[in-house]
Amino acid sequence: MSNSKSIKEVVVYRIKPNKTDTFLDKGLQEISACVNGFAGMIKHETLVSAKDKGVFVDLVEWESLEAAENAASQLDAKTKAGELPLMAMTFERVEFFDHFKALS
Repeated sequence: MSNSKSIKEVVVYRIKPNKTDTFLDKGLQEISACVNGFAGMIKHETLVSAKDKGVFVDLVEWESLEAAENAASQLDAKTKAGELPLMAMTFERVEFFDHFKALS
């Protein structure tokens, strides 16, 4: 459940042009399964650009900034350890990543 103290994470990323189908078929499930297992996650949603099928946005709501930062560190470690091979194979680059809180 959302609350005014939760943190919203916005990640805009690009998938390699020749890997978009692989990402949609298998990579997205791999990443979702990983992210959904992190402590403090409230909600996760993935959007795709209406104009560029290779651009995606993940909107993630976390209980706290600490939970969001811990998850980012764990995701980075899992990727470097080779635990998310489809993510490593399909991602071209992250274009934007930041955490936000409500003004009131």
